[in-house]
Amino acid sequence: AAAVAGGPASSRGFALVVTDPDGNGRRVLHDDPDLWEWEPVEVAARPMPPVIPSALDTTKTWGVLNARDVTLRGINPFVTEPDVQGGVLDRPGMKVRIYRSKRVGTGVWYGYAQVGYSAVEQTLLGEAPVAADGSFAARVPANTPLTWELVDAEGAVLVKERFWNQVLPGQVQTCNGCHSPHSGVAGRTTNLALAAPSILVAEDPLPDKASAALDAARAAVAKARERFDAAAAAATVASRVVSRLARAEQALGKADLEMAVSELSATLRLARRAAAHASFVLRRLRP
Repeated sequence: AAAVAGGPASSRGFALVVTDPDGNGRRVLHDDPDLWEWEPVEVAARPMPPVIPSALDTTKTWGVLNARDVTLRGINPFVTEPDVQGGVLDRPGMKVRIYRSKRVGTGVWYGYAQVGYSAVEQTLLGEAPVAADGSFAARVPANTPLTWELVDAEGAVLVKERFWNQVLPGQVQTCNGCHSPHSGVAGRTTNLALAAPSILVAEDPLPDKASAALDAARAAVAKARERFDAAAAAATVASRVVSRLARAEQALGKADLEMAVSELSATLRLARRAAAHASFVLRRLRP
């Protein structure tokens, strides 16, 4: 089964069909006139896929958009007409203009580059210069639809991206070149621009504020623990004072004056320590 353009219910839709090995003898399995049947998946038992931990830095609100060589185009042998594109000659002053989306309505336009998107318009985010090796890199907002165009020094558009793309938080999304092989070894691969991406979105201050708040919370916990330890020490000394007084009282009951004097002397020393601890605790409890 495959998704095939031009189903019987709609000339611009996709239908789920079964074909012969040569592509003939199409039999329609399903064709909804209001929806596209796209990327069918067989409903069958299969091994549980592995869970791969995310390597993204979700504390960031931006990612990096990067291409190794904007002049490298149309050399992928698997790309056929009408998508074969010619190369771009190196010229000084080239830049990449990057746009973000701005929603302007709820309608859907079925144009080539806007299929399935709500009505949006392009808002200029900024420009990134093309480095000497043809690369560009820019820090852009994450989870935001983006599109871009290559322009010359005079601002004339040389190449225009026709679809929306996005980067994830902390992601560095690198393209080898439009319609280029994915091996990463074709063309120029030095990628000079990635060393210093153009900053088109400011650093999110929230992580810094969260870090400061965490440090303040840790300091408050440490101070509270210190107060608790001081109070616990004072309570321990006070308990020993009470115990000594009880032993002195027992000595007096037995008419053992020497022991009674000894216990009372120890009680006095402990009482002085308890007073010192209590004074320290009171000082620490003040704001």
